[in-house]
Amino acid sequence: MITVLDLRYGYESIDEAIHQLLFSVASVCGSGGGILKIIHGERGRLPSAVRHELKGLKQRSKIMCAIYGEKLDSADETVRYICDKFPDFSADEDFKTKNAGITFACI
Repeated sequence: MITVLDLRYGYESIDEAIHQLLFSVASVCGSGGGILKIIHGERGRLPSAVRHELKGLKQRSKIMCAIYGEKLDSADETVRYICDKFPDFSADEDFKTKNAGITFACI
């Protein structure tokens, strides 16, 4: 299952958006795992803040991996593993778009 989190609108600060990211990761984890599709846009400080937070979550084993939209490649070993584990992943509308404004967190 893919859960979509759009952080581009409705947050007064980066900290508030990151708090929502952490809540969403915990929610997906609590429901048995899955993929969190994070829409953060391509410009400003939000994309780097989101990706920095996801790196920390991976280091603390809170997520399996983070796949950046612009680096999404179906030939990549990690991507193939995630597609096998979560078949909905390859059906996502952004799967083949190389979209730098999104990041997928596998939980």
